[in-house]
Amino acid sequence: STAAVCQFYPRGACNKGASCPYRHVRGDRTIVCKHWLRGLCKKGDQCEFLHEYDMTKMPECYFYSRF
Repeated sequence: STAAVCQFYPRGACNKGASCPYRHVRGDRTIVCKHWLRGLCKKGDQCEFLHEYDMTKMPECYFYSRF
């Protein structure tokens, strides 16, 4: 696809899902998994997010990003 990459998807903040006009790219693992942080990620090695505590790669707060 020639569409640009969605800037919200890697943070888990894209609320458009399949109707988003931008590409949802997986695999770079640049953001820590918000579910893993709480001990709730069920995807394990298949997760597209990082399973490592790194303060420089924390997910952006959804509510903070709305304002």
